[in-house]
Amino acid sequence: MSNKKSKNVSKTVRNGTILRTRDEYFKGDKNYRKPGYEKAGHYRAAAVVDTNRDDELALVKLTTSGKAKKISGKSGFRAYIRTLDDNGKPIRISGKFIPDKPHKALTKAQVNEIKKDCVTDAKTGQKNRAKLKKLTGRKNNNADS
Repeated sequence: MSNKKSKNVSKTVRNGTILRTRDEYFKGDKNYRKPGYEKAGHYRAAAVVDTNRDDELALVKLTTSGKAKKISGKSGFRAYIRTLDDNGKPIRISGKFIPDKPHKALTKAQVNEIKKDCVTDAKTGQKNRAKLKKLTGRKNNNADS
């Protein structure tokens, strides 16, 4: 038996799970390097708001920005759902997206609040709704991530 820590990550993810990642691992942010975090590890927290049978995830990045809608304490979110990684592939648990400790997960009520705010937002609601429909496999004509 080996003394090395297992690198295997549980593939089962529930809504509300917090993942650790970097901003440049999301589609559209490939060339973005957050000032002061160039050499830091997985500094960005993102909450899972939806999944499908193939373990593909829909994430909302968490932030402490003043523009964010607050969910608890200092933590908040902006109403943008992300479903694709920097290579244009669906987001899954991998070396880029690592689950955080289970006790840090959001409650079901918080996840529902985030999801509702994201799909009813005046600016991004239609695109977010289309991304969720595409993720869950429901018919949608204008789903571009």
